[in-house]
Order: sequence, then structure tokens, then C-alpha cells
Amino acid sequence: MGSVNEINIQGNGNTILDADNSASLADHTDFGNVGNSLIPYLYPFKTPLLLMLTISSITMSGADASSFTPGGISLPTSIAGGSSATFTVNFIPTTVGMKTADSKYPQ
Repeated sequence: MGSVNEINIQGNGNTILDADNSASLADHTDFGNVGNSLIPYLYPFKTPLLLMLTISSITMSGADASSFTPGGISLPTSIAGGSSATFTVNFIPTTVGMKTADSKYPQ
């Protein structure tokens, strides 16, 4: 984790480090071999004890961004310090092969 004011995003109970570009089944950043079915994963935003967090949007970028759709949360949203809110990323591939995208959370 970074500074005291940095949010913590987790997958499968494991922290996903800021700027981590490696895919892992352990933190649900690797969706595995899924065929062409919808695969949703839940990711909680966790805030430091004193920091109020406002998320204005969740966007996907990269070559395969259209295969990943964030949802499960009404935006914008504010998360009180020491609390969490959960969002989903739905993976719906339209072609065979490895797919990658980055997610961004402007505050």
C-alpha cells in the first residue's frame, strides 16, 4: 500500500497494488479461460480511517477495454473514512485470446 491517504482496492480479499499490471487469479485480475460467457468479479474500495473518498467514475482503457464493463455502483458516490463500497467488473469477450485493460478511478 502507499501513503496513508491512498485507497485500497482489493480482489478476492487481496490488495491490488497501484500500477500493478500483472494478472493474478489470486486477486481476480486474471479472469482465467472463460470462453464467451459473462464473468463478474467484485472489487471493494476501502478508504483510510480519516479520508472521505468521492468516486466520480470508473473507466476502462487499453486495447481491450470494451470487453470489460464496470458497474454495480451508482456514481458519483462518496465513501466515508474507514468504510468501503463495492463495484463489479464484468468481462464479456467477443473474440478468443488474452484480453487486457486498465481501470481508472478519478476522485
